[in-house]
Amino acid sequence: MAVIVVVLVVVAAFAIYQTITQKKNTLMIYTADAYVGEVNAFAGNFSISEGVDTSLKSAGSFALAQQIAQGSPCDVFFSIAKSAVQKQYLGSQFSGWAIALASDQMVIAYSSSVSTNRAAETIVQEYNSSDGKLNMSQWRILFEQLTSGNVKLGIANPSTDPAGLRGWLVLEAAGYVYAGNQSYYTSRIMLNKGNVTGDHAANLVAPLETGEIQFLFIYRSFAISHKLHFLTLEDSVNFGNIGMGPFYSKFSYKLSKGTQTGAPIVLYVTVPSGSSNKDLAYRFVKYVVAHSKMLSEFGMIPLNPVVVYNSTALPPQLSDILSGSAIIGGSL
Repeated sequence: MAVIVVVLVVVAAFAIYQTITQKKNTLMIYTADAYVGEVNAFAGNFSISEGVDTSLKSAGSFALAQQIAQGSPCDVFFSIAKSAVQKQYLGSQFSGWAIALASDQMVIAYSSSVSTNRAAETIVQEYNSSDGKLNMSQWRILFEQLTSGNVKLGIANPSTDPAGLRGWLVLEAAGYVYAGNQSYYTSRIMLNKGNVTGDHAANLVAPLETGEIQFLFIYRSFAISHKLHFLTLEDSVNFGNIGMGPFYSKFSYKLSKGTQTGAPIVLYVTVPSGSSNKDLAYRFVKYVVAHSKMLSEFGMIPLNPVVVYNSTALPPQLSDILSGSAIIGGSL
């Protein structure tokens, strides 16, 4: 009987040891759901080179940041919103630093099901007939058609997904640029009940493909990786030009965490302060920085060099990043 007890104790102890070891060797990565493909590519290659396991969790950047702040275990966080890696969202999990990797832009995505809606088909045909090179008057008409209520436009919940926030900011910018009235298109689409929302933009792809909605505000890289058709927007409204930050800041949207101001769309990476695998997480961040050019394969524009934003000193394990592969962008 004693032998059996001893064996059971040993087995239980070994199981606990395996669990602890597995946890220490598994990197928990949170990523904005529009960038699962990109982060999976990084994680897969890193896993092979380091001989470790990785686990991904995806959702809107704001939703993920709030989960991390509430104690959800996370070792590395990829966010498509700078505010989501700041203290206002991460709270006690704020590490004081984040690295900007690449830029993206907003587009208006659609699928082959657009042919089932006459108004939507007209928008696409008129855009294509000009080869996407529309003049001011044509852009004004396109956005009027887009917000007429005759088509359904998917805009994610701005409280959980920055893609939704940017969708509303695009409409603000379009109103300012094409109609001389910043609130013209936002008011018009709400009055005509032309917008359809969802927690995350990725969740609106299925209704886009089935024709329940005709268009979707989403990132260019996401549209490319998911083989969606899309209308390319001008720099003045797509929030994709790194040099147009001052202009984009004219537009804002109020959320429960505070007013969010328009800015160029950039993918950031950070390690939350509560990470239980910091050394492994830092090695992964260094790997991502060293291979950030890979993001161009997904339609993004890698920053060269990457940009470090920090309110505290970088961890010693990452300090050599500043020796040549990164520049300081200011406080976080």
